[in-house]
Amino acid sequence: MGALTALPVEKAAAQGSVRASTRATNDTHEAPLFCARHQWSPTPEPPAGRERRPGAAPSNVPATTGATGQRRVIKVEPCSQEGRSAMNTSPTSSGGQPVTARQARAGGSARPHPPRDEIAAGRSDPSAQAPLAPIDFLRGHPAFRPLSANILEQIRSYVVRKRVPRGTMIFAKGDLGSGLMAVLEGSVRISVPTLNGHEIVLSQVSRGEVFGEMAVIDGQPRSANATAVENCELMVIDRRNFLPVMRSHPEVAIKLLELLSARLRQSNEQVEDVMFSSLPVRLARAVLKLARPAECGDRPARLEITQRELSQTIGVSRESTNKQLRTWQKRGWIRLDHAAITLLNAGALSRIKEER
Repeated sequence: MGALTALPVEKAAAQGSVRASTRATNDTHEAPLFCARHQWSPTPEPPAGRERRPGAAPSNVPATTGATGQRRVIKVEPCSQEGRSAMNTSPTSSGGQPVTARQARAGGSARPHPPRDEIAAGRSDPSAQAPLAPIDFLRGHPAFRPLSANILEQIRSYVVRKRVPRGTMIFAKGDLGSGLMAVLEGSVRISVPTLNGHEIVLSQVSRGEVFGEMAVIDGQPRSANATAVENCELMVIDRRNFLPVMRSHPEVAIKLLELLSARLRQSNEQVEDVMFSSLPVRLARAVLKLARPAECGDRPARLEITQRELSQTIGVSRESTNKQLRTWQKRGWIRLDHAAITLLNAGALSRIKEER
């Protein structure tokens, strides 16, 4: 093969053109304007009157020396239309996914990446439920279940849906009580602040339950804080729209009074536990109440709550709560996760719950 004449370009410029054309082909899959061809040719003789050092390359020809003494010459020239079309074709793997330059150089194809929606679906909790529709909530709640379909539809027309991120305070103690709220998805913590900056957790409202009913009935400011324990979707009915419903349908007001009575009994039991029950008994009752294992069937019940929040529920320090939880974890009754507790053996905690 005869010697090839390369373009009079500097070595750095030729290498830059090669890198630019390779980058354009691999990253954007656009056809390059210039092509670089690597060909082997015999080692050229040095010009007359100038001695070439062994292994040295001419300054105007970017080349490398092969094992046979030939030289690989890089020739940069405008690409033809056919060459541009061929270089514009991106290699693909067996799954139809594009192969990166590194994978192509390695001579293999990587496992195709799943689409983003499949990745998101794989990370989601398979047991997660969709948010309740307002009309389904009204039909299923004891306070609204006896009402006719026309009245339920009228109440539904007053509903305002609201999304609240985890950790957001929905209302604070002393705020104006402007409406009745219900949880369509997630859970809400009801608590009261203390003088030293801590809080006492009174209850946790879960999916399908209402809160804020006291201010709706008496029109007074909120008596506690409400905070989203996880990402929530709420249903809000303004007080001025809800009062006519209670006046025309006394059974709704009676059901709300029954709910208030149950909350008062729960507060009394909580005070009694703090005064007279041991730490394991209080903790077992709190975990069983919040996890609701009966609703999970044979599946482990997962409780989305931090250990600090759980300690505030039973009125002890976080360190004491953590010590007791780790004891139960060693026995295989629970599993401690990040900001969550998974109940594995509800029967064991139920036996502790009945102790004094």
